[in-house]
Amino acid sequence: MSPARFPRLLAAETRLILRERLTWAILAALLVALCVGARTGAVRVEAERAALARAAQDEARAVREARAAHLRYARPTPVTVNYWQDPTHAFGYMTQFLVSHAVKPPTPLAGLATGQSDVQPGLIRVGFGFSTVFDDTAYEPGAVAALRLGPFDLAFVLVALVPLAVIALAGTRLAAEQDSGLLRLIAAQPVGPRAVAGAKFGAAALVMVAAVLGETALALGLFGDLPPFAGWGATLALLAASLAAYVGLWVALCALAVSLWRGAVAALAVLVLAWAGLTVALPAALGLAAEALAPRPSRIAAIDASRQAQARFYAGDEAARV
Repeated sequence: MSPARFPRLLAAETRLILRERLTWAILAALLVALCVGARTGAVRVEAERAALARAAQDEARAVREARAAHLRYARPTPVTVNYWQDPTHAFGYMTQFLVSHAVKPPTPLAGLATGQSDVQPGLIRVGFGFSTVFDDTAYEPGAVAALRLGPFDLAFVLVALVPLAVIALAGTRLAAEQDSGLLRLIAAQPVGPRAVAGAKFGAAALVMVAAVLGETALALGLFGDLPPFAGWGATLALLAASLAAYVGLWVALCALAVSLWRGAVAALAVLVLAWAGLTVALPAALGLAAEALAPRPSRIAAIDASRQAQARFYAGDEAARV
């Protein structure tokens, strides 16, 4: 077959894919998943920004109250006020009135992927007065079971569900021809089997790349939260290129599976196993390896060390009093 005929064959295969009802069902389900994922990320970012706004209001309120107390206590009075309660004293202001927060504002791309932000608090109130070792119990990020499942965000859809859509669309290419023996008839024609396979999987790659990029942009435009930032054009272009390469990788895996295993059932089984290994088993194994090589700090050990430090501090005060 001459190279000039391949574009026409590719266009014909693309039209055939677009005429199939299964194609549009797969793309519709993928669009719904992308919209849900984009909305999940946007809601989480909105909640983090609202929490930061409330923290800023809390700090402003504390400053107003401290100024009002300073005006009251600055007047001469026979009442003796302890220095740790006196707002005109630096130590009293620090322990009784000062309110400050350690904040972790959402990044510009936080709406795309949750990452580890759901297991780390977005803000913690920093206390300078008398406290306990359990101050962070008010900032528990959520239920452990929900955190183990992970969020249904846009990154999850793109990494885990897009490959399934590619497998559903491209995993059965050439399967009917192989099962019916039509490939032998194609081999006797001017159009060789390699050209037919290239056209079929090339058309699947074109359809899926265009659909994934377009539907992702539509989901972000309708439900996402992606504010402009410095260098956003280059960043989005890099993300789009990576996503297109990811889709192309799975189309290539589909072509490899179809060429090595005869029959649609065997090819789909191999592809589903590959998907489970790359998206589930491999990340889990890497996480276990990282945990074994660099264990996380023990919460119990941190609490015990804090208790011992407080015991030494108060023991010094008692010795000084004696």
